[in-house]
Amino acid sequence: ERLPEAGGMLLYSIPPYRLPKDVVRKQIQALKGMGIKFEVGVNVGKDVTIAKLMGRFDAVFLAGGAWKERPLGIKGEKVVLSGLEFLKKVNTGSREIPGRTVAVIGGGNVAMDVARTLLRLGAEPVVIYRRSREEMPAFRDEVEKAKEEGIEIQFLTLPTEALEANGKIMLKCVRMRLGPPDASGRPQPIPIKGSDFTAAFDAIIKAVGEEPDISLLPAG
Repeated sequence: ERLPEAGGMLLYSIPPYRLPKDVVRKQIQALKGMGIKFEVGVNVGKDVTIAKLMGRFDAVFLAGGAWKERPLGIKGEKVVLSGLEFLKKVNTGSREIPGRTVAVIGGGNVAMDVARTLLRLGAEPVVIYRRSREEMPAFRDEVEKAKEEGIEIQFLTLPTEALEANGKIMLKCVRMRLGPPDASGRPQPIPIKGSDFTAAFDAIIKAVGEEPDISLLPAG
């Protein structure tokens, strides 16, 4: 495990109001009691290779989690912050917010976690999602709780560019309409011509999907 403590995303990503950290730590202790050993602070692919692990053990099972965030694919993305990194900082004790008004781009559970955590820290989050509520991949109860807490969700809105100006992050967006299903089986969002607008935020956090980082695997 490359992080200082075992538990992965259960410990470092899911907010404590959803999953208390002592619950995770008790489960880890139970596993240790069963005889399972944990080596933490070890970055596989850097500190040790897969080849060396395969030489040391009879079998190697990779369960690194989905820590690699998908890019937004928009101009100016370098000024956009990482949702997973924000949650990781909060879960390791930070109470700092990147700004008072924060746009959270995405419609999954990570986006809901980021927005609800920001709210608890005193920020004013706005969730921006390119499809409608029916297509949101986040758990329905998480979306309901976010709305009950007063978090604004702008549906059918697609960010197209982010840029810094006068101490703010300007986010250019376009309104969308739903068309025929795409490869995912959900209605495809289609830009509405002439519906472009710009909104100003103190910070922007992306949470548009995660996937495993397989760079630690040997080539071939």
